Amino acid sequence: MAKAAEQRLTAGFINSIAKPGSYGDGGRGSNGLRLVVTAAGTKHFRQRLYYNGKRHNLGLGPCALVSLAQAREKALANRRITLADGDPLAEKRKPAVPTFAEAAEAVIELRAPTFKPGSNSEANWRNSLARYAFPKIGGLRVDAIGPAHVAGVLEPIWTDKRTTAERVKERVREVLQWSPGRGFRTDNPVDAAAATLPKARVVKVKHHAALPYSEVAGAIARSTPPAQPTASSWPSSFWF
Repeated sequence: MAKAAEQRLTAGFINSIAKPGSYGDGGRGSNGLRLVVTAAGTKHFRQRLYYNGKRHNLGLGPCALVSLAQAREKALANRRITLADGDPLAEKRKPAVPTFAEAAEAVIELRAPTFKPGSNSEANWRNSLARYAFPKIGGLRVDAIGPAHVAGVLEPIWTDKRTTAERVKERVREVLQWSPGRGFRTDNPVDAAAATLPKARVVKVKHHAALPYSEVAGAIARSTPPAQPTASSWPSSFWF
């Protein structure tokens, strides 16, 4: 006799069930999600997965804190990791991806020994990033920052405050360059962002031709206006 298919879990069932046991979320398509009710009456979600040649039971959280929809999302995410030959437990142990502001703090701490004693280097770093970068990207995770975000930081100051903009660009670049080394991203979007900004205007300086030394005195004499006569230099016949 064929085994009856398990019913999908529902919020009503989860709230009302009191009998200890393990209850599946509908068999196929459940991604191994189960509701576990203990003898003490506590309820939590668990996921049964096979990977690396072994069966694993992953805890997904108590029902009091994790909804059925959230448990299903977690189970699906874990299943996708195993399909890519990954380990969901190893993924959970990875450090959280920091925001740009958090990464900037880490970079400043790493640079601290290189700042000259008594200089304003650290203060300049903090002030420029706090003023121009943090309002735009400070709260974004470093793996979510793209060229458009960086361009948004630089565009408002690129023309009018070019020197400041260049310094901000290099500091943003250094913070984001720290991220690939920690496994938080694989590229640095600063160069792509800079390519979209206006080129610096080149001012051509016209230099005068150089004179031989022997001709300098004559050139100065020709360029000097003649002296105006003064009353004391007029001839006596001029006076009545």
